[in-house]
Amino acid sequence: MPTSIPHYSSCLYRWDLSVWRILHQISTQQPEQAAEAFALEPHIVSAIAELSPRECEQLSSGVICSFIPLFSHIELENIVAIGTAELVISSNSELNMVERIYWELVARAAFQNPMLAAVRFGISQETAILLGQASPIAIHDICTELHLDFRLRFEPNIILEMQHASATTALMKRAAAALA
Repeated sequence: MPTSIPHYSSCLYRWDLSVWRILHQISTQQPEQAAEAFALEPHIVSAIAELSPRECEQLSSGVICSFIPLFSHIELENIVAIGTAELVISSNSELNMVERIYWELVARAAFQNPMLAAVRFGISQETAILLGQASPIAIHDICTELHLDFRLRFEPNIILEMQHASATTALMKRAAAALA
């Protein structure tokens, strides 16, 4: 299967930017929670809180996802293999929506090209293949049953370097860090 450089995706950009904005808001309002939720040092949380909306935009790209999911692959496989008989609506709809859109983006990308999806989203190729073959109901089950945390994909200290960089420099540093 030939691979190529991933192309810009406005859906990935919008999702990535949304998570950056959520992280920015939490960093501003509840820094301890941001540090714990994303496993960040307090000085990184402070740097994120100081970002302007434009600087948040510079941290997002529509090519490589800024955040990687932390989850049990075995649990993911079990959810897809077993499935549930009913659709369950989660009580935490805001977080569930972020997760749902993430998994749908991954599944769509993995359906087209599992290798590129693995690179774009920072997941294993095995996970990408599984998600590329998953049904919409399986994706729903994953969103409601799988415990998921997100972490920055790159070294958090890059934020300090990118904080006041030009848009081009910020994107270049972020992309280089994500592919390292």
